[in-house]
Amino acid sequence: MSSAVGAMDGIKYGFKLLWYFLAVAIVGTIVSSVGFGMVASSSGGMYAEPNLGGMAFGLLLGTFGVAIVYAGVLGTGYKVIADAVYLGNVTAGSEE
Repeated sequence: MSSAVGAMDGIKYGFKLLWYFLAVAIVGTIVSSVGFGMVASSSGGMYAEPNLGGMAFGLLLGTFGVAIVYAGVLGTGYKVIADAVYLGNVTAGSEE
């Protein structure tokens, strides 16, 4: 049984995806942490008035960070499927 992808090619591809996903996760986590940290710090204290503008902006920024990670996960899935279809087409065309 032959394989369209060799072991080394699979490992290289896996590491490329790993580094991509790690970068997306780090950026998304930093953005969302800053945003949700702003929400926490803008809430005031026990006797202080909350900063509603800061809370709203922090919530928006935190949600954007979560969206970055979600888009990265969806983009990774799309890339894996697209690469598999491309490789299948190339392999099918070369076996004729």
